[in-house]
Amino acid sequence: MILQGKITKVVNMKPKELLHMIEETVGATVYQTKRDKTQKELDEKERLIISIGEVSRFPIYFKNRHSNTNTFCTLSSNFHVI
Repeated sequence: MILQGKITKVVNMKPKELLHMIEETVGATVYQTKRDKTQKELDEKERLIISIGEVSRFPIYFKNRHSNTNTFCTLSSNFHVI
């Protein structure tokens, strides 16, 4: 509903402004905001998964407390004694 006296303002709006007003009226901006937030979260999680994948390529070395052997592992393999 457009109030009396505001019709001229609506008629003179640019297409982008008019679209934004309609989206706000029907509540679409709420969903757009939620979608943008969710997309940012997904992008961050994907970035973390990629960084974990990069780190997992490097072996991790540690000293075994119960014996005098050095042990190493990678995230994608079993333990190996060297």
